Amino acid sequence: MTIPQSIIDLYQKHLSIMNNGRDLVKLRQSFRNIRDEVLGITDYELKRKVGTEIMRNVIQDIDLAIITHDKVLLSQKATGVGKTRPAVLAMNEFGTNHLILHKQIPHIGTWKDEIAKWGHNINPQYSTYNSMHKKIGKKWDVLILDESHAITEAKLPYLKELEAERIIYLSATMPSEKKSLIRRKGAYKNFEVTLKDAIDWGILPVPEVYVMYHNLKVSGETETFYVHKGKTFPTVDVSYRERWKYVGKGKKFNVNIACSEKQYYDLLMENYEYWRKRYFQKQERWAKDKWLQWGSKRKNWLAEKKTYMVKRILEIYPKQRMLVFANGIKQCNELAGKNYRPVHSKNDSKLWTNDRIIREFHKYKSDRLFAVGVLNESMNFKDLFGSIITSTAGKNLSNEQRFGRSTRSEVPKIFLPVVKDTKDEENLISFLQGLSDDYITYLN
Repeated sequence: MTIPQSIIDLYQKHLSIMNNGRDLVKLRQSFRNIRDEVLGITDYELKRKVGTEIMRNVIQDIDLAIITHDKVLLSQKATGVGKTRPAVLAMNEFGTNHLILHKQIPHIGTWKDEIAKWGHNINPQYSTYNSMHKKIGKKWDVLILDESHAITEAKLPYLKELEAERIIYLSATMPSEKKSLIRRKGAYKNFEVTLKDAIDWGILPVPEVYVMYHNLKVSGETETFYVHKGKTFPTVDVSYRERWKYVGKGKKFNVNIACSEKQYYDLLMENYEYWRKRYFQKQERWAKDKWLQWGSKRKNWLAEKKTYMVKRILEIYPKQRMLVFANGIKQCNELAGKNYRPVHSKNDSKLWTNDRIIREFHKYKSDRLFAVGVLNESMNFKDLFGSIITSTAGKNLSNEQRFGRSTRSEVPKIFLPVVKDTKDEENLISFLQGLSDDYITYLN
């Protein structure tokens, strides 16, 4: 398959600009010209070839040009576009004193792999954000903040004291409040490529997204909703319809309400909305805690309703390499079962650490990886068949990361179990925002 000559000619001009001063205005125009050509390609395989062989390089070249001339770059790139290569090339070019700030110790391994591919005789120092204050007092030629959305108000004074000739902020999606935070360190140039951009430009493959619905049962007393006030009160078992005889202000009973799935969800929402309104009306801190607790209960209960769907997907694809993003530790342990080791913050095994479990998956010694949260950042997974994302709740950043982790194959399959007509479905709409319906299959 041959790349059109018109694109080759544009790319040659682009390389000439890079080799002759890296004029940023000319590079941005070159980028737009090539992008427009790519958007006009209708053959998918050709678009992928141009996207991976040319478009990705053009974007990374602009990053390097910004680092060269403006010296401070905020690189917001969807996972898989390639944020680290320009940072490594910058360390090749500028000085010898380099510092990489990262969120977790295991992330160092990812950087060392990238430096092995692109670096030339560079040996950066590393520090977590929690230890960054120990690096104050030295002038750095290049300072890199990996997963820079991890910077906090508490760490800002240390960031201000870190002296650097060039600064590179890396993030899949930088929340606006974090942009405001790093701006207090100084001005920066922003270059962003969204997940939609990366797919449209052929850099990332078009995913096959399968939305699988669970409909809450409206009949049958399969659930028990507990309203307990204290050990000294009598306990009664009641139906959903009879609950008001025993539940309410001044009524001193511990009540077990037998109800359907739909009724159970309605009770969760009643409590959630009550404490949400109470907090906004009276601004009581304890009311906010209650509101958040009920939100967490709702999220966990919805996730439990999807566990059987996840197990069914894994049964259908018994040997394919899959990532499973669990909603919480309890669900993660249940899904992993006895045959797999789960990855989460409560894993205290000295033999099978989270890092070791992930390395085993990288080495193809395991075909499943079950995890909570920790797979979101600075992890690259190859040759995936697909992934299962059990919860689309949370910040856009987490969703971008989970989606990005899932696109590391030529035809990535992303399975999204969803509970219909609930908050879960509202979260799904936000999660899929920007993705064409052509990529999505809805299943009941």
